[in-house]
Amino acid sequence: MEEQEKIESVPDGTVPEDKPVFVSSPEAQAVADAALKDLRDRPFSERHPELGKMVKCAVCGLRHRKEERKCVQKFKALWIDEDPETLERSVVYATVPLHGQRPRNPIKLIFGAAQFKGKRKIKRPNIKERRLVEMTRVLFPAFDGITPDAEKQMHMARKLAKFVLKRFYRVEADRRNRQQEVSRRINRGTLRPGTRI
Repeated sequence: MEEQEKIESVPDGTVPEDKPVFVSSPEAQAVADAALKDLRDRPFSERHPELGKMVKCAVCGLRHRKEERKCVQKFKALWIDEDPETLERSVVYATVPLHGQRPRNPIKLIFGAAQFKGKRKIKRPNIKERRLVEMTRVLFPAFDGITPDAEKQMHMARKLAKFVLKRFYRVEADRRNRQQEVSRRINRGTLRPGTRI
C-alpha cells in the first residue's frame, strides 16, 4: 500500500527504477508550510535585510533607505566670533531657535515640526468658551451658601452663565438682523436714508 502511495505522488504516474521517490511526512510538510507562510507575511525590509528599512528623512524630507545616503543639515553662517585672548575663530550658524534664544519646544528641534503636524490633542478655547469660563467665575460666589459641595456650586454657576450668554447672543443677533433689514429697505428705496428703527 505504501508503494502505491509513492507511485501516486509522482506527477506523470511513472517512476524511474533507478531513482527513489521521496515522500515527506505530514508533520514535516506542515512545518515547511508554516515556515513559508511566515516568510511571506514578513514586510519587505525583513525579507530583504541587505537593503534596510525605508525612513522619512527629517533632514531632506524625502523617503529613502536608512543606510542609502547620509543627509547632512546645512546652516547659513550668520557671523564669525573671535576670542580676543586666544584669537580663535568660531562660526555662528543660523539655527532654530536663533543663537542665544531659549527653545520654545525642544522636541521639535530633534524630530522636526512636521512630525507633530495635525489636530491638537487639547484644542484651544474659542471666544465663546472663554466668555463662558469668565462668566462662571463671576457667578460662582453667588451660589456660595446654597450647597456645601463646590462641584455642584460650579455646575449651577455654569448653567446660569450659559443661560445669560445665550440670551446675550440672541439679543445681539436680533440687533444685527434689524440693522440688516433697515439697510436693505434703504437700498430698495422704501425707507429714507438715515432712518433708524
